[in-house]
Amino acid sequence: FPTVDQLTLSMGNVAYYYQGRTIENIRINNTIDGYAINGWESMKLENHSGVVDNYRNLKGDPALIARYTAPLYVAVKLNRKVMATGDTSIADFYIVNTVNLKGSFDLQVTVTDNQQQLRFTKKIPVAVSGGTRYGELLYAGLPLAVSTAGYTTVEARLIQNGKTVTKGDDLIFAVAHDAAGIPAEGMFADTSGILKSFFKAEGLTAKEYKSGRPEGKYLVIGAFQPQQTGNQLVTDILEWVNEGNTLMVVQNTDAWAAHLAQKEVLDYRGTKELRTTWYGGNFFSREHALLNGLPQASVFNWEYQCFATYNKSRRGLRLFNGETVVACVADHAKEVYSALSVVPHGRGKIIICTLDIFSCLSEGMQKERAEGDGENAAMNTINASSANRANIVGRQLLLNMLKFSK
Repeated sequence: FPTVDQLTLSMGNVAYYYQGRTIENIRINNTIDGYAINGWESMKLENHSGVVDNYRNLKGDPALIARYTAPLYVAVKLNRKVMATGDTSIADFYIVNTVNLKGSFDLQVTVTDNQQQLRFTKKIPVAVSGGTRYGELLYAGLPLAVSTAGYTTVEARLIQNGKTVTKGDDLIFAVAHDAAGIPAEGMFADTSGILKSFFKAEGLTAKEYKSGRPEGKYLVIGAFQPQQTGNQLVTDILEWVNEGNTLMVVQNTDAWAAHLAQKEVLDYRGTKELRTTWYGGNFFSREHALLNGLPQASVFNWEYQCFATYNKSRRGLRLFNGETVVACVADHAKEVYSALSVVPHGRGKIIICTLDIFSCLSEGMQKERAEGDGENAAMNTINASSANRANIVGRQLLLNMLKFSK
């Protein structure tokens, strides 16, 4: 972000995208008569929605809302916008029609990858009712398999007599599973069983850490309390890191940050909770190898939905040393916090992360449990599989951390 204005504009764009998609949902259903955009407050401490600032200036790009208030367009609705390559999203197509368009048309659907290469095309005969029917379903249930990583564009054009009458589009973000280059030897410390299941599913030969000096190139900390073993001034783990290895803390972060601060490794001054309801807050990142295959140098938007929903833990560290890769801000706090940092220690490094990676891994375990759940197995597997698609972002982030340890 070259300027602070560009950063804050990008944060405002998240709220504008959300409001735009909500407006679209209102308009396509042909039932609701009106919608009030929330967030026009101008009070300093009651301006959580991010639509305007204290002076009622727009806080994002108005084009993000304007496209969804157009009098005529095709709304492309995808049941999954974040998934792994090789997975499938289901598309429905609606028309927003306040100009009394009616008649028979062809719906031309095209799918292109991030290199503008055509991946799929289909022509579908549809009928538009017009009149007072301002929102109408044109076609439902078109499966779209995505084989390429990055952004895929799904475009729909309404064609009559060879001419495009109107159109619309939406994006899918696909993550290519990439575990190449992870050191062969490493360890994890976790009493919950979540990391054990993750390493097993990934086919990685990491050993479980209990105490003493770690083995291998990395140690991933999950649900595990800090220990004082070895040198009382340091620890066995820190001496091992000092020799060129990597400690990764992805759970129980507050306790480990406090422990490492006592050892004068981290300059840690507390944790800030990003409150979950009504209050605002967001994450933003720089460009870094830890985010390879994921959106970088951006404010977290729908691509990072696995970290943002209300049931997720959203916290930041007041960390004053190391390299911040993902930062976060919270309403009413004029400060920037760390959500993912790399802190050098001797010849090694410490990666400390408050992003809720653990929930991404634990939701992935639901499918394994469901498959052995008797008569409910089929439905449970479908539900777990659906939840797991967006969680590929969190899983890949952990894989990137492991690769970064070599």
